[in-house]
Amino acid sequence: MAFSSKEQAQVLAALKYRDVLRPCRECDVEAWAMVDGLVMVYVQETSTQVSSEVIPSVTLICQNCGAVRLHSLLVLGLKKLLHVPTIPVSSDQEPEPVMEYNDDWDEL
Repeated sequence: MAFSSKEQAQVLAALKYRDVLRPCRECDVEAWAMVDGLVMVYVQETSTQVSSEVIPSVTLICQNCGAVRLHSLLVLGLKKLLHVPTIPVSSDQEPEPVMEYNDDWDEL
């Protein structure tokens, strides 16, 4: 999912508000680029089983050394940017979300 220009501005504002757009820890250069889309980090319950929980994240890449950083959309307060698709079901059932997230994260 690509971000609209408005959504990109919201993500950048949230990152700036939290003062995380500092020089890269690896090379000490401040040259970040945001990947245009979400990265979904799946929670691994065991070494062989992946949970249905995911951490929707924004990715920043240092344009100097290539270091990659992930920032949780939920912790940034940007849950509204998740456009959660649903699986088609019969009209007498509630649609089930394709991806799940932990509602407790809203309080972070």
